[in-house]
Amino acid sequence: MSFVKDLLALFAGAARLLVWGIAAALVFGTAGVAATSLLPPGLAVWSVIAVWFFLVAFFAAGAILFHELGHAAAARAAGWRVHLIAVGPVAYRPRAKQFMRRPRSAGSDNWGLVLATPPAGGDWEKGRATVFLGGVAANVLCAAVGLAMLLGYSPISLPGALFVGFAAVSLAFAVDNLVPRRKSGRWTNDGAVLLDIARGRRVSVTNRDLGWLAGYMYDGIDSRSWDAELVGRLETATLDARQGALRDSMFLTRYLALGDVVRAHALLENSGAANSSANTPLVIERAFLVAIVERDAEKASSLLKLAPERKWRGSYNYWRARMAVHGVRGEIEQAREAAGHARVLVRRQSLRPDGDDIALMETCERGEPPPTRFGQTA
Repeated sequence: MSFVKDLLALFAGAARLLVWGIAAALVFGTAGVAATSLLPPGLAVWSVIAVWFFLVAFFAAGAILFHELGHAAAARAAGWRVHLIAVGPVAYRPRAKQFMRRPRSAGSDNWGLVLATPPAGGDWEKGRATVFLGGVAANVLCAAVGLAMLLGYSPISLPGALFVGFAAVSLAFAVDNLVPRRKSGRWTNDGAVLLDIARGRRVSVTNRDLGWLAGYMYDGIDSRSWDAELVGRLETATLDARQGALRDSMFLTRYLALGDVVRAHALLENSGAANSSANTPLVIERAFLVAIVERDAEKASSLLKLAPERKWRGSYNYWRARMAVHGVRGEIEQAREAAGHARVLVRRQSLRPDGDDIALMETCERGEPPPTRFGQTA
């Protein structure tokens, strides 16, 4: 059976490669027309290649945006609630009407995503096919519009070539998402979900609970208002590595919002996800909690080595952990510098640190060690 699945995955990959090859060739033709129309004559073929790369990126960004908006529109039509729309590094929370940096835990292996759920306690199977077909339908519609616009232009004119390129990339995205994709031993895209639906496979209780919990978090619902029965089921559920990392990330948010750093610390000390660079956000949080709760600067510092500054300098949580580590070590200037970085990110990203975080920044800025009580540590 595994051989059959691998063989099907191989054929599916070949189909996607063929479609993308055709789309890339059409966009290359578009680039040639655009370069001839917009750039001075006599330029080398590299100019065409540069324009080709730009157009591929531009058309792909548009296709991803319309794909995700298609999912969101389909979810609303099915009566589901849309909690998060993410394209590239940018995410939007509809309920809060707020743009934000895309959370690293939110499907970092995808170019875009939509988090939508049925109303609390609702049926996940009702409307699920509609939601997952929405993205493909949006891409097909974009391709149809591009081809319809072509009727008024020659394919070798600049507008006509642009319409051909956009239609080709949109159609390639539709096929790419509709043909099931197998990755790391599991099927992962819209087509794979639609295949599961056709085979009668239902969403598991654990995945339903994780979806609703993520919805609470992105909607900004107070942690004290989360469904206690749902939380209890996830606390005792047997999870795979991916599910465990997601649950621990959300439970961590809950415990820190409640000020319960002792429970947050215990969660990450027992979490397999918080020990690997594959889940660096959790590793950073664990380093912070080790410094605050255990007051063990060496252990916390060794954890932070898994999070290179060049990659994480734009993360507020990274600098908060650095504040705690340097403060516990008595490295006054380094703690003050980390507090300065944290302050800058608070302003730039419009963050709202809680009272404990503010107290930590203020003590580091005054050259004092971190508070011995942080949140409800007793």
